[in-house]
Amino acid sequence: MSGVIGHRKTWAELEERRSRLPSSLIFAGPDGTGKKRVALEFARLLTGETRAIDCTQPVSQTDQIYFISPDGSQIKIEQVRDLIQFMSLARDGRPLVVIFDDAHLLNPQAGNALLKSIEEPPQGAVSLYFTVELAFLLSTIRSRSQVVRFSPLTDKSCSGACRSVGAGVGARGSGGAPGRALELLKSGDSAIDVFSVVDSLLAACAPRVGGPSARAKALAELRDVAKERDAQEIAIRFLVRRVGQVWRARAVADGGGASALPKTLGWLAELSFEQLEDLTDASLELEADLKRNADRQLLWEAFSSRIAARLELA
Repeated sequence: MSGVIGHRKTWAELEERRSRLPSSLIFAGPDGTGKKRVALEFARLLTGETRAIDCTQPVSQTDQIYFISPDGSQIKIEQVRDLIQFMSLARDGRPLVVIFDDAHLLNPQAGNALLKSIEEPPQGAVSLYFTVELAFLLSTIRSRSQVVRFSPLTDKSCSGACRSVGAGVGARGSGGAPGRALELLKSGDSAIDVFSVVDSLLAACAPRVGGPSARAKALAELRDVAKERDAQEIAIRFLVRRVGQVWRARAVADGGGASALPKTLGWLAELSFEQLEDLTDASLELEADLKRNADRQLLWEAFSSRIAARLELA
């Protein structure tokens, strides 16, 4: 696992499954935590392939590895048809690994076109599906796949992963996701403004403290600060990071996680696990919906209203 930093348990799990590998695996976890790097290393291990894959393109391939990602906001039927044609070619018994980035963005037509390959995969073919949340995937994929879960890296591993690509950037705001840390580096100091606004919005959702007027003010600030799509993505990712901190604060008996939260967000550490689950689901759905090009401001309004209502009723 020379190209993988962190995820030692995950890699050990993959190596253990290698002798009885299913036809498809789901790599589930937050964006930017290293699913892609682990998948490429695992694909090279399975196939012996040494040539590079360009993961910045909607489609990239070698003779034995096929990478497919959303073209715009979706994985389209034309991409899946090209993949099916590729899979039909004779490979003289050599293994094939197909990697689906953001597999939850398969549009309905593409999913239908892929159905036969999912139900009757070619001999020697393994499919790896990336997603932030299992529930967003097609039921056909979920029911025929084993799940490999990815958690955020430690700050040390995250910083090490960034240094491995020549970026001397810290882990602040990345939520244990080196991919996010690199994006924050590109965004510069403006990201800090986004962080404070997201915290203001969470504070406005507090039971008996916020209210519609506080949420409206925080949403207006978010609209002013995060005008571009990149800034919106940073805002959502910081939100997911905050949720992770709350989980740790709730799970660690000594309350160490709570000390990392601003005072205005201390109430989050007192939430029940059921409430935290709802907060997590809402933040992951927000991230997925943004990638579907839904109206950004409406998404944030729906998120804040859902969380505030859920907490008041609990």
